[in-house]
Amino acid sequence: MEEKLELVAAGAGICVLPLSTATFYTRPDVIPLRVEDIGPNEVALAWVAARRSPQP
Repeated sequence: MEEKLELVAAGAGICVLPLSTATFYTRPDVIPLRVEDIGPNEVALAWVAARRSPQP
């Protein structure tokens, strides 16, 4: 997460995060902006298709 925010602080892009993550990871040179005009979203877990078990 810190590396992502370093890239944002360097002007290399943006990062879309859940509110809980944005409030936990803070930097004085990066500000969170709430995205108000998007619909509900879904969180999913993905892993390699060849793996038959979700266990690491």
